[in-house]
Amino acid sequence: MPPICTSPEEWQTSLSADVEHAYRSSLPDPWPVLDESEQSFVRNIASMGFPTPRVSRAVQRLGMKDSEVRNNHQLRV
Repeated sequence: MPPICTSPEEWQTSLSADVEHAYRSSLPDPWPVLDESEQSFVRNIASMGFPTPRVSRAVQRLGMKDSEVRNNHQLRV
Protein backbone atom coordinates (compact mmCIF):
# COMPACT_ATOMS: atom_id res chain seq x y z
CA MET A 1 0.00 0.00 0.00
CA PRO A 2 1.45 3.41 -0.93
CA PRO A 3 2.31 5.85 1.83
CA ILE A 4 -0.20 8.49 2.80
CA CYS A 5 0.88 11.79 1.26
CA THR A 6 -0.08 15.22 2.38
CA SER A 7 0.26 17.02 -0.94
CA PRO A 8 -0.06 16.30 -4.66
CA GLU A 9 3.69 16.90 -5.04
CA GLU A 10 4.48 14.20 -2.47
CA TRP A 11 2.06 11.83 -4.18
CA GLN A 12 3.66 12.48 -7.59
CA THR A 13 7.16 11.91 -6.18
CA SER A 14 6.02 8.66 -4.57
CA LEU A 15 4.31 7.54 -7.78
CA SER A 16 7.39 8.39 -9.88
CA ALA A 17 9.58 6.25 -7.63
CA ASP A 18 7.12 3.34 -7.88
CA VAL A 19 6.96 3.61 -11.68
CA GLU A 20 10.74 3.82 -11.98
CA HIS A 21 11.11 0.71 -9.85
CA ALA A 22 8.52 -1.16 -11.94
CA TYR A 23 10.38 -0.37 -15.17
CA ARG A 24 13.80 -1.50 -13.97
CA SER A 25 15.13 -4.46 -15.85
CA SER A 26 18.11 -6.74 -15.61
CA LEU A 27 18.40 -6.57 -19.40
CA PRO A 28 21.13 -4.36 -20.88
CA ASP A 29 20.34 -0.85 -22.11
CA PRO A 30 21.66 -0.48 -25.69
CA TRP A 31 21.16 3.32 -25.74
CA PRO A 32 24.91 4.14 -25.79
CA VAL A 33 25.55 2.05 -28.92
CA LEU A 34 22.59 3.38 -30.94
CA ASP A 35 23.47 5.90 -33.63
CA GLU A 36 22.17 9.47 -33.56
CA SER A 37 19.10 8.81 -35.73
CA GLU A 38 18.13 5.76 -33.65
CA GLN A 39 18.50 7.76 -30.42
CA SER A 40 16.26 10.47 -31.85
CA PHE A 41 13.68 7.83 -32.79
CA VAL A 42 13.91 6.31 -29.28
CA ARG A 43 13.36 9.73 -27.68
CA ASN A 44 10.26 10.21 -29.85
CA ILE A 45 8.72 6.86 -28.83
CA ALA A 46 9.81 7.25 -25.18
CA SER A 47 8.00 10.62 -25.08
CA MET A 48 4.78 8.56 -25.31
CA GLY A 49 5.56 7.15 -21.87
CA PHE A 50 7.57 4.04 -22.69
CA PRO A 51 10.82 3.45 -20.74
CA THR A 52 13.84 4.50 -22.79
CA PRO A 53 15.84 1.28 -22.19
CA ARG A 54 12.89 -0.83 -23.33
CA VAL A 55 12.41 1.28 -26.48
CA SER A 56 16.17 1.12 -27.14
CA ARG A 57 16.06 -2.68 -27.02
CA ALA A 58 13.07 -2.73 -29.38
CA VAL A 59 14.83 -0.42 -31.85
CA GLN A 60 17.99 -2.51 -31.66
CA ARG A 61 15.97 -5.64 -32.53
CA LEU A 62 13.39 -4.21 -34.95
CA GLY A 63 15.00 -1.13 -36.45
CA MET A 64 13.18 2.16 -36.80
CA LYS A 65 9.82 0.94 -38.05
CA ASP A 66 7.51 3.05 -35.89
CA SER A 67 4.50 0.73 -35.95
CA GLU A 68 6.53 -2.42 -35.28
CA VAL A 69 8.38 -0.83 -32.35
CA ARG A 70 5.20 0.51 -30.74
CA ASN A 71 3.13 -2.60 -31.34
CA ASN A 72 5.68 -5.28 -30.59
CA HIS A 73 4.17 -6.79 -27.45
CA GLN A 74 3.56 -3.32 -26.04
CA LEU A 75 7.36 -2.89 -25.95
CA ARG A 76 7.92 -5.90 -23.70
CA VAL A 77 11.44 -6.34 -25.03
